[in-house]
Amino acid sequence: MSGVLVQLLHSQMGCHGILKTAQTEDDPNHDSVHPYKQAIVTLVKKSGIDVLLDLHIMSDHHHAAIDLGTGRGDNLNGALWLLSLIEEQFRGNDIQPVGVDQIFSAEWPGTVSASVARVAGIACVQIEISWRLLEINSPRQKLDSLLRTLREILVKISERTPGNRGTQARDTRSTPNKD
Repeated sequence: MSGVLVQLLHSQMGCHGILKTAQTEDDPNHDSVHPYKQAIVTLVKKSGIDVLLDLHIMSDHHHAAIDLGTGRGDNLNGALWLLSLIEEQFRGNDIQPVGVDQIFSAEWPGTVSASVARVAGIACVQIEISWRLLEINSPRQKLDSLLRTLREILVKISERTPGNRGTQARDTRSTPNKD
């Protein structure tokens, strides 16, 4: 499901997106070396990307709606503003509770976020999204709010990093005709 979110954000915002499509036994978050991580680093360097948001879906049995993995701050590479921005957007759109490094901290050096932060020198946040926000039949489902929040985060990151040589995030969806 995180791949669908990436595809939607890419098509709606014009931002870069990368996803693992092969259903294999390997796992870029657990394998020390993985072609997926190398592909991300290559894209980051080629496109001048300043921030990586690594989207994941977590089980709905966790209390948090969102858990932000920062590697105990190391994966931010000094961009503390990014964590505040992401937390504020989720809370402002009533997607709560938001945890930081509570469930999936992304501190193991082999995670995608930790690897890309270290190798490419950019700010990375692993965003764990509770399945209950996506489950259609759940009374706690907030897919529309989640997508809106992620779009807002991308726009604010783009505004904050104007020197980014990569594609600037913008909402490219057409506005419905009110006639």
